[in-house]
Amino acid sequence: MPLSLNMNIIGNAILFQVLWFASVLGAAHQHNWPSLAALAALMAWSIFIGKQIQADLRMAFIGLLIAFTVEPVWIGLERVDYQLQPSASYPPLWIICLWVGFSLCFNHCLRWLKERYFLALWLGLLGAPLSLYSAHGLGALEAPEGWSAILILYCPAWAALTPALAWLSGSRPSDELQRDDVT
Repeated sequence: MPLSLNMNIIGNAILFQVLWFASVLGAAHQHNWPSLAALAALMAWSIFIGKQIQADLRMAFIGLLIAFTVEPVWIGLERVDYQLQPSASYPPLWIICLWVGFSLCFNHCLRWLKERYFLALWLGLLGAPLSLYSAHGLGALEAPEGWSAILILYCPAWAALTPALAWLSGSRPSDELQRDDVT
Protein backbone atom coordinates (compact mmCIF):
# COMPACT_ATOMS: atom_id res chain seq x y z
CA MET A 1 0.00 0.00 0.00
CA PRO A 2 1.55 3.33 -1.05
CA LEU A 3 2.50 5.82 1.65
CA SER A 4 0.03 8.42 0.33
CA LEU A 5 -2.80 5.87 0.59
CA ASN A 6 -1.85 5.04 4.19
CA MET A 7 -1.65 8.74 5.02
CA ASN A 8 -5.05 9.34 3.45
CA ILE A 9 -6.72 6.52 5.39
CA ILE A 10 -5.11 7.34 8.74
CA GLY A 11 -5.69 11.08 8.40
CA ASN A 12 -9.33 10.56 7.42
CA ALA A 13 -9.93 8.22 10.37
CA ILE A 14 -8.34 10.65 12.83
CA LEU A 15 -10.20 13.64 11.43
CA PHE A 16 -13.53 11.79 11.59
CA GLN A 17 -12.90 11.07 15.26
CA VAL A 18 -12.06 14.74 15.76
CA LEU A 19 -15.34 15.58 14.00
CA TRP A 20 -17.32 13.25 16.26
CA PHE A 21 -15.87 14.67 19.47
CA ALA A 22 -16.04 18.27 18.23
CA SER A 23 -19.68 17.79 17.27
CA VAL A 24 -20.79 16.00 20.41
CA LEU A 25 -18.83 18.11 22.89
CA GLY A 26 -19.66 21.28 20.97
CA ALA A 27 -23.38 20.44 21.10
CA ALA A 28 -23.18 19.60 24.79
CA HIS A 29 -21.75 23.10 25.34
CA GLN A 30 -24.26 24.75 22.96
CA HIS A 31 -21.86 25.42 20.08
CA ASN A 32 -22.16 24.42 16.42
CA TRP A 33 -18.88 25.92 15.23
CA PRO A 34 -16.64 23.03 16.40
CA SER A 35 -18.50 20.59 14.14
CA LEU A 36 -18.27 22.99 11.18
CA ALA A 37 -14.55 23.52 11.72
CA ALA A 38 -13.87 19.79 12.07
CA LEU A 39 -15.97 18.95 8.99
CA ALA A 40 -14.10 21.61 6.99
CA ALA A 41 -10.80 20.00 8.04
CA LEU A 42 -12.05 16.52 7.13
CA MET A 43 -13.31 17.69 3.74
CA ALA A 44 -10.09 19.57 3.01
CA TRP A 45 -8.05 16.49 3.90
CA SER A 46 -10.25 14.30 1.73
CA ILE A 47 -9.98 16.65 -1.24
CA PHE A 48 -6.29 17.52 -1.05
CA ILE A 49 -4.86 14.22 0.20
CA GLY A 50 -7.47 11.73 -1.01
CA LYS A 51 -7.83 13.46 -4.38
CA GLN A 52 -11.28 11.98 -5.07
CA ILE A 53 -13.13 15.27 -5.34
CA GLN A 54 -16.08 14.12 -7.41
CA ALA A 55 -16.59 10.93 -5.38
CA ASP A 56 -16.26 12.84 -2.10
CA LEU A 57 -18.75 15.51 -3.17
CA ARG A 58 -21.19 12.76 -4.16
CA MET A 59 -20.83 11.06 -0.78
CA ALA A 60 -21.16 14.39 1.06
CA PHE A 61 -24.42 15.00 -0.82
CA ILE A 62 -25.65 11.52 0.12
CA GLY A 63 -24.81 12.32 3.76
CA LEU A 64 -26.90 15.48 3.51
CA LEU A 65 -29.79 13.52 2.04
CA ILE A 66 -29.64 10.99 4.87
CA ALA A 67 -29.46 13.74 7.51
CA PHE A 68 -32.55 15.46 6.11
CA THR A 69 -34.46 12.22 5.46
CA VAL A 70 -33.79 9.94 8.42
CA GLU A 71 -33.13 12.33 11.29
CA PRO A 72 -36.48 14.18 11.01
CA VAL A 73 -38.24 10.83 11.43
CA TRP A 74 -36.41 10.08 14.68
CA ILE A 75 -36.90 13.64 15.87
CA GLY A 76 -40.56 13.74 14.85
CA LEU A 77 -41.30 10.46 16.64
CA GLU A 78 -39.65 12.00 19.72
CA ARG A 79 -37.16 9.17 19.99
CA VAL A 80 -34.26 11.59 20.24
CA ASP A 81 -33.90 15.16 21.42
CA TYR A 82 -30.63 16.68 20.23
CA GLN A 83 -28.92 19.68 21.74
CA LEU A 84 -29.15 22.70 19.41
CA GLN A 85 -32.07 21.16 17.54
CA PRO A 86 -33.63 24.08 15.62
CA SER A 87 -37.14 22.60 15.46
CA ALA A 88 -39.15 19.42 15.72
CA SER A 89 -38.62 18.85 12.00
CA TYR A 90 -34.94 19.53 11.34
CA PRO A 91 -31.76 17.99 12.64
CA PRO A 92 -29.19 20.24 14.28
CA LEU A 93 -26.18 21.37 12.28
CA TRP A 94 -23.80 19.14 14.22
CA ILE A 95 -25.79 16.02 13.27
CA ILE A 96 -25.77 17.11 9.62
CA CYS A 97 -21.99 17.52 9.84
CA LEU A 98 -21.65 14.03 11.31
CA TRP A 99 -23.68 12.46 8.50
CA VAL A 100 -21.63 14.26 5.86
CA GLY A 101 -18.36 13.27 7.55
CA PHE A 102 -19.43 9.66 8.07
CA SER A 103 -20.45 9.38 4.43
CA LEU A 104 -17.08 10.75 3.30
CA CYS A 105 -15.30 8.02 5.26
CA PHE A 106 -16.57 5.40 2.82
CA ASN A 107 -14.17 6.73 0.19
CA HIS A 108 -11.27 6.70 2.64
CA CYS A 109 -10.93 5.00 6.04
CA LEU A 110 -14.08 2.86 5.62
CA ARG A 111 -13.43 1.88 2.03
CA TRP A 112 -12.49 -1.60 3.22
CA LEU A 113 -16.25 -2.11 3.74
CA LYS A 114 -16.95 -1.89 0.00
CA GLU A 115 -18.42 -5.23 -1.06
CA ARG A 116 -18.36 -6.37 2.57
CA TYR A 117 -22.01 -5.56 3.13
CA PHE A 118 -22.67 -8.12 5.85
CA LEU A 119 -19.76 -6.74 7.86
CA ALA A 120 -21.03 -3.19 7.20
CA LEU A 121 -24.46 -4.26 8.47
CA TRP A 122 -22.95 -5.46 11.75
CA LEU A 123 -20.81 -2.36 12.08
CA GLY A 124 -23.93 -0.20 11.73
CA LEU A 125 -25.99 -2.39 14.02
CA LEU A 126 -23.42 -2.30 16.82
CA GLY A 127 -21.72 1.05 16.18
CA ALA A 128 -24.87 3.19 16.15
CA PRO A 129 -25.99 2.39 19.70
CA LEU A 130 -22.45 2.84 21.01
CA SER A 131 -22.15 6.24 19.33
CA LEU A 132 -25.62 7.26 20.49
CA TYR A 133 -25.03 6.13 24.06
CA SER A 134 -21.67 7.90 24.18
CA ALA A 135 -23.18 11.13 22.84
CA HIS A 136 -25.90 10.87 25.47
CA GLY A 137 -23.32 10.37 28.20
CA LEU A 138 -21.49 13.50 27.05
CA GLY A 139 -24.70 15.54 27.14
CA ALA A 140 -25.39 16.01 23.40
CA LEU A 141 -28.78 14.29 23.30
CA GLU A 142 -31.63 12.82 25.28
CA ALA A 143 -33.81 9.77 24.66
CA PRO A 144 -37.24 11.01 25.83
CA GLU A 145 -39.01 7.68 25.27
CA GLY A 146 -36.16 5.63 26.72
CA TRP A 147 -33.35 3.60 25.19
CA SER A 148 -35.38 0.66 23.98
CA ALA A 149 -37.65 2.98 21.96
CA ILE A 150 -34.73 4.69 20.26
CA LEU A 151 -32.78 1.49 19.60
CA ILE A 152 -35.79 -0.15 17.92
CA LEU A 153 -35.52 2.53 15.22
CA TYR A 154 -31.79 3.28 15.18
CA CYS A 155 -30.33 -0.21 15.02
CA PRO A 156 -32.23 -1.46 11.96
CA ALA A 157 -31.83 1.89 10.19
CA TRP A 158 -28.08 1.95 10.73
CA ALA A 159 -27.87 -1.75 9.84
CA ALA A 160 -29.35 -0.76 6.46
CA LEU A 161 -27.65 2.62 5.99
CA THR A 162 -24.07 1.48 6.63
CA PRO A 163 -24.01 -1.17 3.88
CA ALA A 164 -25.96 1.21 1.64
CA LEU A 165 -23.24 3.83 2.08
CA ALA A 166 -20.59 1.19 1.34
CA TRP A 167 -22.45 0.30 -1.85
CA LEU A 168 -23.12 3.91 -2.86
CA SER A 169 -19.46 4.80 -2.46
CA GLY A 170 -18.88 2.97 -5.71
CA SER A 171 -15.63 1.38 -6.70
CA ARG A 172 -14.15 -1.80 -5.34
CA PRO A 173 -11.12 -1.68 -3.00
CA SER A 174 -8.98 -3.64 -5.48
CA ASP A 175 -9.73 -1.12 -8.26
CA GLU A 176 -8.68 1.78 -6.05
CA LEU A 177 -5.45 0.12 -5.00
CA GLN A 178 -4.49 -0.46 -8.63
CA ARG A 179 -5.38 3.13 -9.51
CA ASP A 180 -3.32 4.44 -6.55
CA ASP A 181 -0.34 2.30 -7.54
CA VAL A 182 -0.37 3.84 -11.03
CA THR A 183 -0.39 7.46 -9.83
